[in-house]
Amino acid sequence: MISVIVPVYNSEQYLSMCLNSIITQTYNNIEIICVDDGSTDNSIKILQEYAANDHRIKIVHNKNGGVSAARNSGLDIAKGEYVLFVDSDDWIEKSTCELAVHKMEDQAVDVVMWSYIRERGNESKKKIIFDRDVIFDDKDIREKLHRRMIGIIGKELSHPENADALCTVWGKLYKRSILSSNEIRFYDIRKIGTYEDGLFNLLYFKYVRKAIFF
Repeated sequence: MISVIVPVYNSEQYLSMCLNSIITQTYNNIEIICVDDGSTDNSIKILQEYAANDHRIKIVHNKNGGVSAARNSGLDIAKGEYVLFVDSDDWIEKSTCELAVHKMEDQAVDVVMWSYIRERGNESKKKIIFDRDVIFDDKDIREKLHRRMIGIIGKELSHPENADALCTVWGKLYKRSILSSNEIRFYDIRKIGTYEDGLFNLLYFKYVRKAIFF
């Protein structure tokens, strides 16, 4: 099972599109953990309406503590073998979960990664992280992935817009066993200000021995 964790804060404009993209996945064995981070708009009402019609949706209510606290609350109750993070103003293709699980199990990797499309108004731009499908072994993890999350160098500098492209926690499928056994959680964004995704991945990739990007 995949635990899909969705932190929600005042997302009424996008929330339905986000939830629709998750509940219509071609891969059905999922639980959808929506963590409300003290929303003051209609996000709660939208979550309740969806939960009433889909038993896979679980709603967690938090006092406003930031995205890190919300994601950690989701991790605390997650039961899936795998974990997928989806922000409440994002949406995923219908085959995302199915393809990610297939890659995870077929290639016997510790993390699956993929590209994304950034939407701004009427503009859609695909973020190219790597030029092709690629499998990373233990050495590659350290030299090409772990290092890149700290900063870009050499030819990578010709595309500064990709400086943080690999750091996001959305666009990845994680093993919950690695997260749990190593007590990997998000740092409080109120204390560090930013880069909570990057720090989370630096911790996780320390234990990754094989990864795939597709």
